Amino acid sequence: MRYVFYALINLLLLSSTFAQSNKFQAGEILLKNGIQKTGYVLGQFNLDVPKGIYFKPDEVTKSEYVNFSDIQEVRFGETLHYITHCTQNTAQERCHWLKTLLVGKINLHQSASDEGLYFMEEAGAFNAIRSPSFEGTLALLKRKCEGFEAPANAKFGTASLIQIVANYNQCKYPKDETQVFYVPDTPAKWFIGPKMGLNLGNASIYEFNYYGQGQYSGQPAISPGLALQVRVSEHWSATAELLYFNRSFKSDSVNVWDIISPNYSKINIDLSYIEIPLAVQYYFSAGKISPFVQAGVNLGIPLSQNFQEEMFNATASELLRQPKVEFIGLGFGFGGGLGLNAQMNERTHLQVQGQYTYFTNRFRAESSVFGTGSAKSETPFKIPQVQLGLAWLIRL
Repeated sequence: MRYVFYALINLLLLSSTFAQSNKFQAGEILLKNGIQKTGYVLGQFNLDVPKGIYFKPDEVTKSEYVNFSDIQEVRFGETLHYITHCTQNTAQERCHWLKTLLVGKINLHQSASDEGLYFMEEAGAFNAIRSPSFEGTLALLKRKCEGFEAPANAKFGTASLIQIVANYNQCKYPKDETQVFYVPDTPAKWFIGPKMGLNLGNASIYEFNYYGQGQYSGQPAISPGLALQVRVSEHWSATAELLYFNRSFKSDSVNVWDIISPNYSKINIDLSYIEIPLAVQYYFSAGKISPFVQAGVNLGIPLSQNFQEEMFNATASELLRQPKVEFIGLGFGFGGGLGLNAQMNERTHLQVQGQYTYFTNRFRAESSVFGTGSAKSETPFKIPQVQLGLAWLIRL
C-alpha cells in the first residue's frame, strides 16, 4: 500500500509541473494612454479576480509589471487578443480579461475566467450573454434588424455566437467588414488531478450453493487516487481514474446449507485493489456551474484478498471446520451517477460526484460437505455500493 501512495504522489507532482509551466510569449500591449509596448508578455488571464501582466522588450531584459487598470488590449499574434473590461454591478465593480472572438461594428468577446460568459460590444456598450439569456438575445437581434437570420440549429456556444454576431453585423452594417479572431481550441482538452472517494455499502453472496445466501456488513472506506479527463466538446468528456480501493466486510450469522442441518459461519473479508474506473460524462450546460450524468465500468487489479471463515454447528458451540477460500482473477463492475462541475477558472475545475456501482469478484471455496473428501464451488462476491467523490482537475 505504501508504494501505491508513493506512485500517486509522484503522479500528482508531475501534473502540477505541467499545469504551472509559465513562460513569456511574444506579444504586444496597448495601454489606455495610447502607448504600445512590443516584446514578450507573461500573464494569467483566467483568474476570477484579474491581475496585471509582466512585460519585457527582449528575452534578456528584466521584466516590469503592468497594472490591469492601465491596459486596454494585449495581443499575441494575429488571432489571440485580450481586452480589459469592468462592469458596475450595484455597489460592486467586476472586472474581466475578455478574449476577442470577432471584430466589426459589433464585437464579440468571451470571459477568459468564465467560458460561459460572453459580451456583445456595440458603440462602447457591453451586453452580457449567458445561457439563460440566449433565446432572448436572438429575439432582440431580430427586432433590431428585420433581415437578421440566426444560423440553423443555433445553440449557446462559441461557434454559434460568432456566426450569430457575424450575421447581425451583415444585416445591420452590410458595407462594413467583420473579422473573426477566434481559432478553435484543440478538439480535446486534457485535465489531470487528485481524486478522493468515499465508498458506502454492504456485500452479498446470492448463489444457492455451499454458502447459501449471505449479507455482509461493510465498513465505509476512503479511496484516494488520480483522475485523468479529456473534454472532447462542451457537453461530453471521458475519464480514467487510478484509485486505491480497500473494503472490509464481516458477518456472524450467515446461514449455510448443509446436507443434514443448517450451520453458521463467522466470516471476515478484507479486499484491496488498484481500481481503474472508466466513465463517460454528459454535461447539461456549458456554464461555470454545470450538472452532469456519467456511466462507466470499473476494473479491479487485486493487491490483497483475505477471506477468513470459521464454521460452527447450529448452536455455534462447536467449530466444525475452516474452509479454504481464494479469490479468482480480476474484479469487475459498472455504475452510473450524477455530478456537478464547477469551473474555478479557465484551467481548473472542481467536480463533485455521487454514483451507484456494482462490483464483483469470484472466489473458490473448498469444503468437506460430506465429512470426507472435498467439494469446490465458484461463487461471485458482489459489492453494490454508493460512491461519493471529489476531484480537483487541472488543465494540461
